[in-house]
Amino acid sequence: MGWKDILRPIRDRLDDLLPPGEVDEKERLRKQQQDALKGFKYFESFDELDAWSAEGVDPVQVSNTPLLSRWPTRNLYQMATIHLIHDYSGNYHDYESSQGFDVDEEQYSCQYLQFVDTFTYFSHRLVSVPPPAWTNSLHRNGVKSLGTFIVEPGSLHVEKILRTEEVDDQERSPRTYTVATQLTKIAAAYGFDGWLINIEKTFSPHDWDLEKLEGFLMQLRRQMGSTGAVIWYDALNVGNKVSYQNSLTTENLPFLRASGSLLTNYWWTPDKIHETQYILQHEELRSSDVLFGIDVWAQTKQPKDHPRRTWPQDHGGGTRTSLAVFELARVGGAVGIFGPAMPFEHFGKNANAVDRSIWEGLPLPEDLGCDCGDTVQDFHPENVAYPILRHAKQHAAGSRNFFYTNFERAFTKRQRDGAIRAQLGSQSILSIYPFTNSSYRAWPGQDTVQCLDTRVLDDPSRLLIVSKASYGNDDGSDSARRWSDAQKTQNRVGNRITSKDTRFDLFRLALNCEQSLRVQIKFRPLLQHYPVENDPIVSCFFVTFGDGTTQVLRGRPAEGGAVTVDETIPARSNGRLKYDDDPIYSFNNPNQVIGISVRTDAFNLSLANSTDLLEIYEIRIQSANAAARRYCIRDVHLESRGEGQELRHPRLCWQIREQISKFRECPVERPRLEDGTLDPRPWSSVTGPFSHFKVSVDGEELGRAYALEFVLPDALQDKLDPGEECTVRIVGVTFWGEEWESDLVELPDLSREWELI
Repeated sequence: MGWKDILRPIRDRLDDLLPPGEVDEKERLRKQQQDALKGFKYFESFDELDAWSAEGVDPVQVSNTPLLSRWPTRNLYQMATIHLIHDYSGNYHDYESSQGFDVDEEQYSCQYLQFVDTFTYFSHRLVSVPPPAWTNSLHRNGVKSLGTFIVEPGSLHVEKILRTEEVDDQERSPRTYTVATQLTKIAAAYGFDGWLINIEKTFSPHDWDLEKLEGFLMQLRRQMGSTGAVIWYDALNVGNKVSYQNSLTTENLPFLRASGSLLTNYWWTPDKIHETQYILQHEELRSSDVLFGIDVWAQTKQPKDHPRRTWPQDHGGGTRTSLAVFELARVGGAVGIFGPAMPFEHFGKNANAVDRSIWEGLPLPEDLGCDCGDTVQDFHPENVAYPILRHAKQHAAGSRNFFYTNFERAFTKRQRDGAIRAQLGSQSILSIYPFTNSSYRAWPGQDTVQCLDTRVLDDPSRLLIVSKASYGNDDGSDSARRWSDAQKTQNRVGNRITSKDTRFDLFRLALNCEQSLRVQIKFRPLLQHYPVENDPIVSCFFVTFGDGTTQVLRGRPAEGGAVTVDETIPARSNGRLKYDDDPIYSFNNPNQVIGISVRTDAFNLSLANSTDLLEIYEIRIQSANAAARRYCIRDVHLESRGEGQELRHPRLCWQIREQISKFRECPVERPRLEDGTLDPRPWSSVTGPFSHFKVSVDGEELGRAYALEFVLPDALQDKLDPGEECTVRIVGVTFWGEEWESDLVELPDLSREWELI
């Protein structure tokens, strides 16, 4: 057994085992204060929770990105709904900081968000607030961000959960639960969407009241609203005992009804799924209301006295996580995958490769190593045929009225020095098209397959489309066999290119085109392209509508060899399909743009070598009537924050304004379309039209702000010579990719005492 696996259960339960007096209070507070400047917020006791007020919220701890509204998707093909419960080495890591951080290697960021419904940020603190970097990334992709409220054996004052405010009995007012009220206010203040409620400690007989616990959950669910989510974890039962049911039973059904969702424990079997389905049908509840838990960490060597297990019982979890997903997909159910970052804790340098194998079905690395010892292949068998994406419900990228991506990853490798910059909050919508992001052209009489694939490149961020020849020769080696198996698996559902089907799909969309849409693409061809009907205009892209018709998008040459597309899709009004009185994402709705693709027959593809076809820098689709606005960034200045010598620090602050004319400005307000309706593009209550701000000092980008202020790092003071001033520039980037920069501003020398506002 590896040392990480030995320490993990100890680490997970250490806080429960230590008496309160054993913890160094001063050190704990110091760590908490340091984390606060990184954008992290959590509560470690009920006293902290009671004392919290929205008035003291630090802007750097707040998510500024609104939740992108997804088009409702009917589960037509018996796919599983995916929920992630993110527990990664205790969480609150430097790479998750709101302003960015330089790291030695890439870590977990989840690049498959089009297949995820909710993402729960989990730690063993009483209340875990998701870092704004995570919430910003999730919301940009339409995923709900949840925090965790957890009560464990070592927690004190658990009875406060059932505490209610004083009410006038004569008015017969409903009980108001103070903890539920605080949790609701916290979610609203920090900009996330709901809670996982995990109670793994019994109440004292004097305090126990099932009706009150149900009331606590019902109030929290009601106050979170229709766009929020509350999930109850399968631990405490109706008899006030911690008894894991591993399915829906009469012991936890009341909690499902009160909260709206139930996450089961991980020790279920397929029989438990069928029993749950029977109860759900009898109670007229949805299959997606019960999330069957999958413990990714179960696929490691386990201590005999505290084993972790999940379905399938023989080495389930880990590389075989998708086998459990498959079981739920068969009934159109839901899964809660606990510990999806496990490859990044367990597999070292092969973390990314293992993560892709679990989700996409790619072969595992031949030099796979981990803490399980010499029998690594026995503990982590390959699972090419059943990747998660094959059985997960996919959501359309973007919203009903808006789509934008610049292909930026959570980790960017800078060209100038090779350093890796973590910028989790800026992760864009990435092109993940299951089993069709690799397309194949078979040539008669040859054992060669032409394959198109994608790679995301950094600095600047862009999507590279590559054509390469794959040879079917099997030399008998293990690597050749595994690659052949992977090719056969993908070919069964892949997008094989023929003379009649010359498309390479980039994104699955669900854009409402009952009003005109404007499509803008910036790209650079890297290979000779063919003109269409002797037309010199570059025609590499097209959109597909729900009725199967297409529209070619033509581009014009721009500076530096780039090509820009700027085309309008006329409004279509052929009737609308409806489901439960709401428009749905459908493959046959003629009023929806359901995809954007590359025309592969526009290029002279060669079988001989691997060839780069083109680089795509950004894709923007929005209302053709979207109002054009000019913005400016003003009043860049320093302010002092924090009390006491240890906490006092400088921050850059600024204001944003709308520029009416050269000499006239006004406060920013959400624009409206010509018909008077609000512009459907994202709009932040914190930063208005801006997704983030790039902060540069003396020409070097320090990081990014998701508020109208930026914590200056300590390292900056060491870089500046005493007696000199520095120059600052703030560049605001809108949610649709436009950039507006401030004037170059000189600030006082940061290495001496300066006068702060």
